[in-house]
Amino acid sequence: MNLYLAGSLGHDGYGRYIEDLCRRHGDWVRPVGYVSGEAKIALLTRCRYSMSACPHEAFGIAVAEMVRAGCIPFVCSTSGAAEVVDHSALLFSNTAEAEERIANVLDSEQLQGELRNHLARQSERFSLQQTIEGDRRVVAGFLQEVAAS
Repeated sequence: MNLYLAGSLGHDGYGRYIEDLCRRHGDWVRPVGYVSGEAKIALLTRCRYSMSACPHEAFGIAVAEMVRAGCIPFVCSTSGAAEVVDHSALLFSNTAEAEERIANVLDSEQLQGELRNHLARQSERFSLQQTIEGDRRVVAGFLQEVAAS
């Protein structure tokens, strides 16, 4: 099993700390840097699990992409990504809770199946078709208001 760290690391103390951890655990930790487009899709479709630990992410588009790619994501309960996964087994508020949630999922094939089914339903909320239909409803409502005034 490998851990892929996607995203740019800063040159501050925290970024250097993460780089050092990656070097020390290089046999299984793979820093891949910033990825986008086809490279991101290729990375996500290779992974069964993912994590977003950002506590203040406004929406969680990256997590929606993880779900659409088939990952089971673990996310910070205070982030907008919590709405994307919408399942208590995948939400954590601290390191100990994250460890517990991950261990519970890894230890239960039944729970993994339930989560994959739940996330497949959730992913439909973030499909291109749903976005287009939602945009059309908003525009139609606006045009009705304009016509009525």
